[in-house]
Amino acid sequence: MSAAQKLISSLNQLLHRNTPYQDGASLVPKIDYNELESRLKSAELGRERGLKGLPPNDTTASDEVELKIQSTYQELVDKTAGDVNEALASYNQRIVSFDLTTMTDNIRDAARSTVSEFHAAVTKGLNDLKNAREAVKEKLDDLRYFKEENRLRRSASYPTETGIWIRRAVLLFLFLAESIGNAVFLAKGNEAGMVGAYGEAFAISFLNVGSAVMIGAYLSRHMYGRSAVFKLIGFIFVTGGVVFAAGLNLAVAHYRELSGAGWFGDAGMEAIRRMSENPTALSDFQGWLLFGVGWLFWIIAIVDAHTMDDNFPGYGKVARALKDARDDYADFKTDVIDELSELRQDGEDEIKSVRAQLGEVFSQVGSLFNMRRALLNDYGLFSEQALRLFNQSLETYRNMNRDARDSAPASFNKELTLGIPRYGEDIVSVNMETLSSQVDQGRRELDDALNQFYAEYKTALEQFKRLDDIEAEVSDQSNSKESQ
Repeated sequence: MSAAQKLISSLNQLLHRNTPYQDGASLVPKIDYNELESRLKSAELGRERGLKGLPPNDTTASDEVELKIQSTYQELVDKTAGDVNEALASYNQRIVSFDLTTMTDNIRDAARSTVSEFHAAVTKGLNDLKNAREAVKEKLDDLRYFKEENRLRRSASYPTETGIWIRRAVLLFLFLAESIGNAVFLAKGNEAGMVGAYGEAFAISFLNVGSAVMIGAYLSRHMYGRSAVFKLIGFIFVTGGVVFAAGLNLAVAHYRELSGAGWFGDAGMEAIRRMSENPTALSDFQGWLLFGVGWLFWIIAIVDAHTMDDNFPGYGKVARALKDARDDYADFKTDVIDELSELRQDGEDEIKSVRAQLGEVFSQVGSLFNMRRALLNDYGLFSEQALRLFNQSLETYRNMNRDARDSAPASFNKELTLGIPRYGEDIVSVNMETLSSQVDQGRRELDDALNQFYAEYKTALEQFKRLDDIEAEVSDQSNSKESQ
């Protein structure tokens, strides 16, 4: 797992951590004064006790009814304060967990690590592409040397892959057509019938078409070469091949006539004798047809085999080697660029994911601060209301008690109040200003990483493009060697 993926996992855990807390509005009750008064009966008890002269005029201790009023309101305040304190603890715990002081360093490290990994991939791809490029340079040098040594200025001319397969199909057709045709002609005079005739026809076609292919593919091109000796050899083989094909097909024609006339096993020897005495002594039109078709097939085959490559011997092979090397280089370059594009996209997606999560962190903390602030605000209003209603209930009791007697007891001059806990706004080590600064710093680090990704990728493409100009580099090197 990369550093960025680990960081994403950490932020996910932080964002989805389950810390129980309640909305402040559900924790702070609305005080129902009428309901409390129906339980406390402040006015009723004040009049009743005043008529009885209670509490005594000289007492300084608080009346039991006053204490009941105080304890009722204090119990309500204490419960609410406990709930609020528990909720604030949950809020505080959750907010403190978002302290990004350490996380900022991790963000910086993850961004740098992701960019470094991409840079390493670019360097490796560039080195691999340079190695593939060397193969193209070598083949380009081979072609240049070949053209210089043989004084060639034109480009090599040879058929496409489709053209090669078409020519091979033509050769296969010639072989099958001649073997089947010969088998039909020879079947009448063969003791083994069609099977034996096809065996003979196969051997004849193999010699006829096969010799044409051998001469056309390997020997005829030497007639177009620079060496006078090899030109002569090529001419001799082509001429000899023409004579051989004529003699072979003429002998086959004689053999067909003799085997059809019942010579069977002696037909071969008799055909040789007749060829030596009178080669044209064919009495059957089918014999001449067999000779003409066989010879024509030989000529078509040698032309077909010869046109599978450039006329100049070896030129097509050298040129194709360069083309194959270039195709391999282009395919390899495409693979490298595709791989880098994928790595770049993955890296950018990881960085963008971290950036989005930082924004979510800030938003979530902002919501928590707002909920905490709302809870404190609701608690403040509740505290004011509780104190005001407590004083109101207490005064109701005392006023009704005073009205029912001649003089008020001394205890009514004693001030009673509620103990209301107060909670501050501050949270240790974390505030929105600090968090905002941390998030902004993290975003800057991530934005810098995205810019570095783009710059690295752009630089890589420019370097790859410069590698493509192989011909210019080879030409410059050649000119430099010549000048030396």
